[in-house]
Amino acid sequence: MIELNQTKLSVIIPLIIFFLLSFSLYFFNISPTRNKVEILKEEIINRKLKINKVNDFILKSKDNDLVNKVIEENKKINSQIPLKSNTNQFLREIEKKIMKNNINLDNFYTQGSVKKDEYIQISIRLLFSGSYKDIINFFKDLESLERLYNIASLAITKNDKQELEIETLLHIYSFNQGGGSSSGHIK
Repeated sequence: MIELNQTKLSVIIPLIIFFLLSFSLYFFNISPTRNKVEILKEEIINRKLKINKVNDFILKSKDNDLVNKVIEENKKINSQIPLKSNTNQFLREIEKKIMKNNINLDNFYTQGSVKKDEYIQISIRLLFSGSYKDIINFFKDLESLERLYNIASLAITKNDKQELEIETLLHIYSFNQGGGSSSGHIK
């Protein structure tokens, strides 16, 4: 009889352990994950409802001019301060303007970025030289960029060729949703 009880125990104990492990796996891992999935599903449904309401408003709006103005203003803001840093695109635009104005580009590179509350500030160092007239034209041409930038520092010297050498630090901005810290050297 004792042997029979030991045999039953040797079968029952692993089954009990299996059920306890299965229950704890469900309780501690699967159940919270399912709850998170349900919450995310609800968020997606709520966002879709909000998007549909906005779309309905736009479609039913009697004042389409106002809607178009808001859309255009949004596009303008996105071109001035994009969601992603698009640093390479900005550097290509600078390079085109330098070439257009017969400027000698010695070097330009990013010096990293700083995250602020709502935006990211990306620092770009430019080293170039050219005649006074060409450099003035370059800076005038730079003003035509849609992208918001700030000239943080500007140093002007004269080289042996009687050209002006410029070293400047530009800051460009993007919203704090994309991008991140970047530091690269481009020549």
